[in-house]
Amino acid sequence: MPYCIFYTPKLNNIASYSQSGRIKRLLPAIVWAIIIFVLSIISGNRLPKIDLGWIQPDKVGHFGVYFIFSVLLYYGLSPLFSKEKKVALLAIIISALYGIAMEIIQFLFFPGRFFEYLDIIANISGSIGSLIVINYFFKAGSEKRMSN
Repeated sequence: MPYCIFYTPKLNNIASYSQSGRIKRLLPAIVWAIIIFVLSIISGNRLPKIDLGWIQPDKVGHFGVYFIFSVLLYYGLSPLFSKEKKVALLAIIISALYGIAMEIIQFLFFPGRFFEYLDIIANISGSIGSLIVINYFFKAGSEKRMSN
């Protein structure tokens, strides 16, 4: 198994991984999902205005928030699956669906918030970007271990 900052041992028997252990591993992602929800319902008028020229700070924020969310999901889900690709795909799917749900919830229930396709693209891009970085750490870690 490659070594990296996200390394977690894989369990042969999921039943041996206690319910409380699973929740502890997923707790950071759950807390982050709550933070995303709170940020998503704040009125757009109450958010700070930042001018970065052609770069839209809002989209950079979406990218960063969902980048972190996917890393936390990956960390929480990794002991449950024997293959990193399954964990990565599941983290992307959960993160993408959550991002889409947040856009719909904003539009339907919170005045001053809108449904934006570009936000969804930024969310999904952040999720995929995080998993590219995680994959890089796995490859770099395995190459380092092989050279030793």
